[in-house]
Amino acid sequence: MDAESGNASLRSDPLRARVATAVFTTLQERMGATPTIPEWWPTLACLPGLRLRCRIRVAKRLPLPNAGEIRGAIGRCLMASGNTEVLACLFPSVRDDEPQGPFGHATPWAVHRTEEGLLELGLFADSPPHLIDIVQALMAAGRGRIGMHENVVFEGFEHQEELIEGDWRPGLPVRLGRWLPPPKDSADYALRLLSPLRIRRRGQDLGPSTLQPRDVLAQLMRRVTGLLQQAGMPPPGWDARALLAAIDGRPFQHCELRVTSLDRFSSRQDQAMRLHGLLGSIQLSPDVVEAFWPLLWMGQALHVGKTPCLGMGRYRMVVIEDH
Repeated sequence: MDAESGNASLRSDPLRARVATAVFTTLQERMGATPTIPEWWPTLACLPGLRLRCRIRVAKRLPLPNAGEIRGAIGRCLMASGNTEVLACLFPSVRDDEPQGPFGHATPWAVHRTEEGLLELGLFADSPPHLIDIVQALMAAGRGRIGMHENVVFEGFEHQEELIEGDWRPGLPVRLGRWLPPPKDSADYALRLLSPLRIRRRGQDLGPSTLQPRDVLAQLMRRVTGLLQQAGMPPPGWDARALLAAIDGRPFQHCELRVTSLDRFSSRQDQAMRLHGLLGSIQLSPDVVEAFWPLLWMGQALHVGKTPCLGMGRYRMVVIEDH
């Protein structure tokens, strides 16, 4: 596929088609040659995306607030301020007056708190001004109580212009970031889970012995399609059934997983909850990584599986050094 052909689903939207072509051309220049990427990539490249991070500072020597506690505090501040527009953007399930699409209400943000005390936030909605409201709600939340802490300070904000791989630059972003996946090289890759992964099949949580590559990729495809739908954009144009059928029943090339849990308090249900997920690493076959490379790379920011807004499903693509 070349930059001129693009994706047929974008032809009805000239503006987004131009954006996709520009992204594709930049990717060509970056790689120094015409890249071999799937024909559905230009649509994915137009998904709105912002990424920022900041440092969490607390006074007490207690565990830092987790992603779920921070997310809940942001929601409470938005609700208290009456900012229903941003509240509906971050919590799509509150929009009871809007019918859900075939992929439900996709959560347009992902939160992750690192062990080093950094808060990473990804927003995947076509409204950059919302970011200011979210940061203001975050700062207001810090002046109250989050988890076991009061007066939590969020400082040293940084953002990425090239999402995932780009340098972190001081301050808040003023425009949407760009999705520019690096070229797929000959190395073998694994997905290292940085937070619990929770995927369900037929109503059942999958464990170390039941999770399959098809489950992970199906969830990624569903998440991207839902986010595109929610942003008012055309679908990727891929044949999901055919792509997934090609890997149906195939195991991981290597898998080291363990079950872990995440405790949270649900204000909506007014009760404590324990969510279970998987930590460890999974290695897909090289041909599967090759076929889904842009999607797998993009998923590092989007997260995969259930409740990305609670910090779950964060992973990193890592090169496998030893065989």
